[in-house]
Amino acid sequence: TWQQSNFADIPLGFGLTFSLQYYDDSVPQLLSVVPSTASEFGGDIVVITLKNFPVMTDVKQAKIPLTSVVSSALLGYAEIMSVVSSTSSDTTLRVRMPAQAVTSGTFLLTISVSSTIDETKTTNFLAFQYQQAFPSIVSASPSTGTKKGGTSLTMILADFPSSIQPARVVFRLASGDQEIKGFTSTSDSSTRQLTLAITTPASPPGTVAISIYSAVRGVSTGVLFNFKYFDDDVPAFSLATPTQGCIGSVGTVVNVN
Repeated sequence: TWQQSNFADIPLGFGLTFSLQYYDDSVPQLLSVVPSTASEFGGDIVVITLKNFPVMTDVKQAKIPLTSVVSSALLGYAEIMSVVSSTSSDTTLRVRMPAQAVTSGTFLLTISVSSTIDETKTTNFLAFQYQQAFPSIVSASPSTGTKKGGTSLTMILADFPSSIQPARVVFRLASGDQEIKGFTSTSDSSTRQLTLAITTPASPPGTVAISIYSAVRGVSTGVLFNFKYFDDDVPAFSLATPTQGCIGSVGTVVNVN
């Protein structure tokens, strides 16, 4: 507060008082976390923007604690994947969120960022929300394949752990369960979708179930898909053209495949 009461045009015995508030522009600020929600399975990537944070050249120069809103307990730390940019005024971080159990609906916590170089440099808190996830199959193609195996099957899963390892892809064959080891997976944190590329094993003709699950916090969460094997050694009628002809006419040519 600053006071001045000796203005020349103010009568003796009178004065003016006003307040001026100073702020410390060197205090680190957490400006945003985008997106501000993540799946309970973890692996979601968020972008954190900071202001007036110590310049970072390495991901180990800061830590990001996650704190429960209800109990104020420390729940763990987010993983800094990369320093996108960092200057004396602005810093942007690419961060991967850990798994967090959600028993019903959503779970609210707070995020802050602190420097490991200068522990006095800690930001404010911002709210962050975990959402309960229900894994499902978005698409699977093809749904059939030869009994000899070798069919390339692509499956897209929603709300599945972004990091599928350790995971199991199991074909429930008539001869017993067969686990697939050589599949590949790619994840998209923006859509929370996981794409699997699987090569089918050999199996007698018929429909088999494919189970895909990942152990998250010790709990198996999975989805189920039915895949049909066909016998490509047996001649099969698949297509006839045209599919109709005029009554009483003779000479319509039908092509059979």
